[in-house]
Amino acid sequence: MINTVRSCRVAFAFVLALSFVGSFANGQAITLTESDDPARIISNRISFAADGTLKAPDLGDKAIALPLKVSAQANYFARRLPSAGRDERAYRNLRSYDHTSVTITVGDRKTQTTLPKVMNKIVAEGRREGLLYYSPEYVMSRNHLDLLSVPGDPLAILPLLPKTSVELNQEWPVDTWAIAMLTGMEAIVDSKLVCQLTAVDEKTATIKFQGTAEGAIAGAKSKVVVSGPATFDRVNTLLSKIEFNQQENRAIGVASPGMEVGSKTLIERSLASVREDLTNELLNSIPLDPGAKSQLLHFQPTNWKLRFFHDRNWYLFQETPQVVVLRLMVDGGLVSQCNVATIPKVAPGEHTSGELFQADIQKSLGERLKQIVSAEEVSNKDGYYIYRVVAEGSANNLEMLWNYYLVTAPDGRQVSLVFAVEPTRAQLLENRDLSIVQSIQFLAE
Repeated sequence: MINTVRSCRVAFAFVLALSFVGSFANGQAITLTESDDPARIISNRISFAADGTLKAPDLGDKAIALPLKVSAQANYFARRLPSAGRDERAYRNLRSYDHTSVTITVGDRKTQTTLPKVMNKIVAEGRREGLLYYSPEYVMSRNHLDLLSVPGDPLAILPLLPKTSVELNQEWPVDTWAIAMLTGMEAIVDSKLVCQLTAVDEKTATIKFQGTAEGAIAGAKSKVVVSGPATFDRVNTLLSKIEFNQQENRAIGVASPGMEVGSKTLIERSLASVREDLTNELLNSIPLDPGAKSQLLHFQPTNWKLRFFHDRNWYLFQETPQVVVLRLMVDGGLVSQCNVATIPKVAPGEHTSGELFQADIQKSLGERLKQIVSAEEVSNKDGYYIYRVVAEGSANNLEMLWNYYLVTAPDGRQVSLVFAVEPTRAQLLENRDLSIVQSIQFLAE
């Protein structure tokens, strides 16, 4: 008798399960929206691996192909921040990183980077050209920024969820702004990304996504193909598992190398208990608009006891023991090149004379120089002497302006900088050159 009852119960449960599955097959729509409740704390565990080829120009303008391998891990907890606007500006969170590291191997050169513990609080905000990461307390470097910018960031994947209820096997397109934010393209020429609900039960739903985007990344022509499955936790209204596959083909750009790279990002997310470091007070201290200061980056040359700050439109192009070359990109176009070099030290309290500095400039430019437009001392604090010379001329059949700077520390150490810009683009340079110069700090030797 007991066995008969049990058999009936099993059969009844089986019938209920079939009817439940059948209800979705018959067109029942479900909602796949992740809660943006700021009280929720979400644990994110991420592993990333990439394999491909890095392409860099040699001195003869021919591409050098080097094997590239990247592996990265990140564990962090996050709370959603209030929306700062429509579309991409609605996606913001505050993170507390327990661990973040990346290992990059290019050819036979291997580098490892980790996020400093003092910088473990990071704000991530949606932008059409990709997520904006910044520290509420510290100025980050480009290396820190690259460390956080792993393809398939969960915050950038959330806009793939449907805006309305969907049925089993139903497809839906993704907005162009969401594709740009996901792929990090500042200019999209063509794109299409489609998602589909492929399976569902009482607790989970499975989504598959696939698409392409063509445009520019850091001014370089690029094509990105993305695909993968994702699992939505219906009980906790949470995108819980994601496999993000990406293939990127990027041409050599004026500020970045080219690449042909395939990568896979595996993401696991779950609800977490209270975190004492992600307090309401800290969340309330994060402004809706971070401001220009929060978006500065610091740069410290490998071979010099020197540091300066710049905005995120500047990219490191080349670094040797003799010179550092940065390039300024605005709206995907090259605006200026900055060359930084150390020059001979003088006695404490002294500096190279303006006349000698101008003579060196004239000798360096040679026939390219048309005239010295201006020469003046620029005021600065902390005892640093700054002298600026603006020169006008031509190079490679283009009219050019060169803004030269001499910076001398109180102890006699010196550095020179030159910013090259076409006169028609000089307005885009604005005061970015002087901002870098006035931020220079000579570090203890």
